[in-house]
Amino acid sequence: MGSDLKRLIEPIAQTVHISKLSNRIITIDGNNMIYQFLAAIRTSDGEYLRDQKGEITSHLSGAFYRLSNFLINRIKLIVVFDGKPPYFKRAEIEKRILARSKTQYRDMVFTDTMKEETIELLNAMGIITIIAPSEGEAQASYLTRVGTAYAINSQDYDSFLFGAKRILRNYYGENRFEFVELDSVLKHLNIDHEQLILLGMLIGTDFNTGIDGIGPIRGLEMVRKMSKSEILDMISKDNGVDAMEIFEFFLNPPVKDVKLDFPSFDPDRLREILVTRHGFSAQRVENVINSIQKVRKERTVFDL
Repeated sequence: MGSDLKRLIEPIAQTVHISKLSNRIITIDGNNMIYQFLAAIRTSDGEYLRDQKGEITSHLSGAFYRLSNFLINRIKLIVVFDGKPPYFKRAEIEKRILARSKTQYRDMVFTDTMKEETIELLNAMGIITIIAPSEGEAQASYLTRVGTAYAINSQDYDSFLFGAKRILRNYYGENRFEFVELDSVLKHLNIDHEQLILLGMLIGTDFNTGIDGIGPIRGLEMVRKMSKSEILDMISKDNGVDAMEIFEFFLNPPVKDVKLDFPSFDPDRLREILVTRHGFSAQRVENVINSIQKVRKERTVFDL
């Protein structure tokens, strides 16, 4: 879901070509990634892609064909999956499930099997996968904060609430991204990071609903004029939550350091997973494998 910060941030967003990210490490929130693939990668009549056994493959198709383009452009990836969610997220999850039941994708489901299949595929592609202590987005953002990764690839701006240094958003055609840096956001809005968290909470996040009638513009005015305690007290009373606890979770979420031990690229394993097991086009899979292998043979200092 995420907070509705787009209206305030998009005016300062830049466009960057994927080639400018070569030799960088990018993090991705794995759970959100799979949800996006399940929603977007469908047949012309709106059904999931399925293999010959009737098993859903939309998530595998998205992971292989879309993420391979990062690898072909010499970008290394760390995909982070959610661990145990904070207890206060459950209410928001239930509301999203109810809202989703009223949409055209009311059938969308993300299973543990899908996650396990995706992790197996990503590891065969030479991509690090980790399970976060709690929120995957928080962990992925942390890795940019400490310099392990350059940026997080995300579809919303909530990663900034977790302190992400840079966000790559909206992977456009022609291999272009929307690119925004946290420092630029704070300077543009004339607030600090704690105020940005308060702003997100006023509008609504994955952990609280926000306050009706308060949008980005009014929320920005409020965080500039009001104290932290005043705003948190207002959110607590309106949302029926412990707003301070949510605020502290954004500021100091459970995270861990990650060793950069990238798995080996395994073409045979990819063929077994995609072609043998799930009936993907052998020629199309081979074309992607050959493109990745060609780049990997042209080693740079980054690869050593």
